[in-house]
Amino acid sequence: MKYKLFVEKHCKTANEHWNLVSPTNKLFKEPCNLIYRGQGNANWGLIPSLLRYSENNQLMRIYKNEAKAYEQIFNELIILKQFVKYCDDLGIKIPNDSLKFRKENLDENKLDKYYYNPSLWPNEELFELMAMAQHHGVPTRLLDWTESPYVALYFTSSSAMKEYIKLLKKKEHKNQKLAIWILNTELKNLYDLKILNIPRSSTNHLSAQKGLFTVHPHIRESNDDCIIKALEEEFSILPDTPLLKITLPISESINLYNLCEKVGITSTAVFPNTQGIEIGIKDTLNKWYLVDNLLK
Repeated sequence: MKYKLFVEKHCKTANEHWNLVSPTNKLFKEPCNLIYRGQGNANWGLIPSLLRYSENNQLMRIYKNEAKAYEQIFNELIILKQFVKYCDDLGIKIPNDSLKFRKENLDENKLDKYYYNPSLWPNEELFELMAMAQHHGVPTRLLDWTESPYVALYFTSSSAMKEYIKLLKKKEHKNQKLAIWILNTELKNLYDLKILNIPRSSTNHLSAQKGLFTVHPHIRESNDDCIIKALEEEFSILPDTPLLKITLPISESINLYNLCEKVGITSTAVFPNTQGIEIGIKDTLNKWYLVDNLLK
């Protein structure tokens, strides 16, 4: 028997959305320990960038058909190795680095156990490296979450403004929504769910964003197609889902972004380096574009 994947609540205004997501609200029964994820389109499932079938996923574009599980594992390792090579080129230290670590974890000739049993991938010793790569823009099977609802609201509004522009150009923006996902991690042991609290000293981004990750599980056997299912489908096995989805019309993304600005949750707060400046300029230009086009 399949149960409800998540509870869904809908808001009409940015103020309502902001107040509902506030940590002062009792959104779940106790015991309760919440993490948050913002997404610019409420139709998107909880799938990490590396595993999404989209035109922006360069790895998935390689395969005309779905990849086999062993092919997916091999390519994930090669991407990590390439990240390590670039770190070496710049003299940047990677987590847990040693000759032994590289030999045991970054050698594509030692992947047999993962090929035969994909559920073992990735090795836990790779988690910190994957987290570092993720926060430098490298696609991995990690999914970003945050302990701060306000950080999630910033990422939601920033992503939603970009998505709103795309939809406006296609004239497909009517009835479209953004979403905040909220997960009660107190119930994680009831599911096949790995949550990573990587030491936040590893990157400034992780610390500023109060970030943590979920690890996306393999679904299929080695020689089968690597069919990807959204993380929310994991919560169909028990009646009381630990997952809540709060939506808002995408047309309210500018107002939501303005609320974030008022409390200082901007790009430079969550990316405390020059990348934050670049993202902030893009946010501002997206906001100006939307305001200009919506006033016409």
